Parts: sequence; structure tokens; C-alpha cells
Amino acid sequence: MEKEIKISYKPWQHPIADADDKGLRKYRYTLAVNVVNKEKIANQLVVIGINPSYADDNYADRTICCVEEIAEANGYDGFIMANVYPQRATDIDDQDENTKLPKNGFEEKNQIEKNLQKIYDKVKNLPCRDILLAYGGHIEDRKYLKDCLLKIYQKLADLHPNYKMINVSQSGHPWHPLYALRYAKSPKTKTIVPADFSLIKIKP
Repeated sequence: MEKEIKISYKPWQHPIADADDKGLRKYRYTLAVNVVNKEKIANQLVVIGINPSYADDNYADRTICCVEEIAEANGYDGFIMANVYPQRATDIDDQDENTKLPKNGFEEKNQIEKNLQKIYDKVKNLPCRDILLAYGGHIEDRKYLKDCLLKIYQKLADLHPNYKMINVSQSGHPWHPLYALRYAKSPKTKTIVPADFSLIKIKP
């Protein structure tokens, strides 16, 4: 499990978390962060990770710091971090095994729909609809995650987003920001390029 390291934001970054934690810090739908010190943010990069960790509007985490580096290196003023599934978990093994658990199945199904709408509402209001696919190989760890991603593609189809990637793994999944900047054995890179769906396993 990733150790929780609280990383402070700069005063001008103005992080805004859209979460439904009810005191439990269980769900986070989006987290918007500025990466340049400007009064008006002109272009934001939307990033689709796999699931949120502990970052909020008080503290960042390692993934958010990597996304900040990537967004800034590619000329964006800020970014909006979203995820395939909105449940907080620093380790994928702590995530729900399925979305039909008798104890809270209805809650989880509602969270999927809520996450879809939150992402849609953010993207439709952006003049620049660039979306960085960055969910990584953990999408294989839960059967429902692929379905969640496909629902995101379907939900956003009428907005005609520009899908981007950093690189693609041998298993056909876009690199996660942490992997791209910290763990990749091949040359690490911050450069994003148009998503190549001939290489990406899960397609719109």
C-alpha cells in the first residue's frame, strides 16, 4: 500500500475537490488544480486515472504531483483529475471486488452513474477537450473497471473529446502518470501524444 505522504499545494494552485465522502473520505469524482500562476485559467487537461487515492483540496499525493508535471510540460494551465472508478484506495486490493455487494451494491451502482455525470459536466464546459488516458494496467484487476471505462467513452461521445496518452504498456493500457515519471524502465517522458487506439486494448 502506498504510504500517505501529504504534499502541500502552492497558494495559487486553488485545488477544488468534488467529493462525496460524508466524513469517511470514500469517494472523489474530480480534483481540479492550477499548474501556472494566472488569474484566468485558459486550458485544462482532463486526466482519467484508475481510482483516487487520498489527495483532496488540502493536500496532494504523488499521482497528483506527477500529473502536475505532465500538464505543465505540455502547456496546460491546469488539470482536472478524474478516474474510471471514484472509490478512494491507495492499493487496488482495497477496492471493491465487485459493484453488486449485498451490503452496499445500490450505493456503488449509484456512484458509477454519479462519476459519469461529474466527468461529463466538467468536459462539456471546457473549450479544450483534451483527455489524457492514464489508467494503467490495474484496470485488469477488477472486472467492472473495464465496463466503467467503456461507459465513460459512451457518455463523452457526443462531446468529441481529443484522447491523449503518454505511452502504452505491452498489455495495451495507457501509462499511469506515476509509472511514466517514476517507474518506467524505458525512457521516462512527460510528453503526451494523440491516443493510438491501434495499440490501446480498450477502445471507445
